[in-house]
Amino acid sequence: MDSIYTIGIYLRISKEDEGEEFESNSIRNQRELLTRFIRQKPEFESCKVLEFIDDGYSGTNFHRPGIQRLLLQVKRKEIHCILVKDFSRFGRNYIEVGDYLEQIFPFIGVRFISINDGYDNAKADEMERTLDIAIKNLIYDLYSKDLSKKIISALEIKKIKGDFLGSSPPYGYEKNKDNRNLLVIDKEAAKVIKRIYKLTLEGEKRAAIARQLNQEGVATPGEYLRIKNNHTMWKFSEQKAMWTAQTIGRILRNPIYIGSVTNNKYKRKEIGSSKRVKVSVKEWKICKEIHKPIITRNEFILVQNTFQTHKDRKVTSEKEYPLSGILR
Repeated sequence: MDSIYTIGIYLRISKEDEGEEFESNSIRNQRELLTRFIRQKPEFESCKVLEFIDDGYSGTNFHRPGIQRLLLQVKRKEIHCILVKDFSRFGRNYIEVGDYLEQIFPFIGVRFISINDGYDNAKADEMERTLDIAIKNLIYDLYSKDLSKKIISALEIKKIKGDFLGSSPPYGYEKNKDNRNLLVIDKEAAKVIKRIYKLTLEGEKRAAIARQLNQEGVATPGEYLRIKNNHTMWKFSEQKAMWTAQTIGRILRNPIYIGSVTNNKYKRKEIGSSKRVKVSVKEWKICKEIHKPIITRNEFILVQNTFQTHKDRKVTSEKEYPLSGILR
C-alpha cells in the first residue's frame, strides 16, 4: 500500500454515554480498539494514522471541533480512510450520518470502517446492507433523544431544588468538595465583595470603585479564578484585565451574594441543539437561602434602591438631547 495512505481515527464521548457504557466508550478504550484493529490488518502496515477527538460533545449534530477538522482534511483529500468504534461515535443523527455513508463518502472515494457494526464500504456486499445501516442509525438517534429528555428532567429537578449548575462558581464562592452543586464562601474573594458593597453604601460610584481596585492591583474575577485553579488553558491577552463599572454593577445586582440561586435563565432551542435562548423572568427558578450569604439582605436591598434612584432621576434641564445618557 502507498505510504502516503492516511487513516483518520475518530474518538468521541459525551454525557450521553454516562452509566454502564461509559467505560466501554471511554476515549482510552476507543483508542485501544482502533489501534489494535489497524495493527491486525496487513493492508494498513505502512499507513499514516491521524487522531481526531471530541471529548464532551454530543453526537446529535456535527458542530464538533474534532469532526470538523476530520471532514476538512477529508475534503482536501488528505485522509483516505475513516475508522470509528461504531456509528454512534461518528454521529447519532441518522439523517446526517446516512448522507455521509451513502452519498458523500462514496462520491469522494473515502473508505469508512465501523468496527463494532462490521461495516466497511470498501466491501462489495455493503450496498445490500443499506437498510440495516439506516435502522441502526435511527436507533442511535432515538436513543440519544431519549437520553437527552432524561437529562433535561434531571436538571429540572436540580433547578427546583436550587442546585448551582454553573461550570465555574461565581466570584466570592467556590464549589463544595463533597457536593459540587453547593456553594461555599471563598474568604479571600468575599472580602472584596463586602468591600464593594460597603463603598457603594457609602456613596462611591461604580466607576470610582473599579478605579480604586485597579490602582491597588486587585485581581479581577476572571484572573482570580484562573490563578486560584491554575486554568492554564485559558487564553488571556498580554494586557492585564481591568475592573470596570459594568463588572461592579453585575456584582451589586447579583442575588447570589444573599444566598439565592437563580436557574433557568436560558434554555436550548431544541433537543440536541447547541444554541440557547433567553427565558422570560417569569420562568426563572429562584431559590432563597440555599447557601451562606456574603452580605445581608438589608444591604442588598439598600444597594438595589441606589440603582432605582439613579434610574428614576429626572433631567433638570428643560431641553432634551437625543443622546443624553448614551453618549459620554
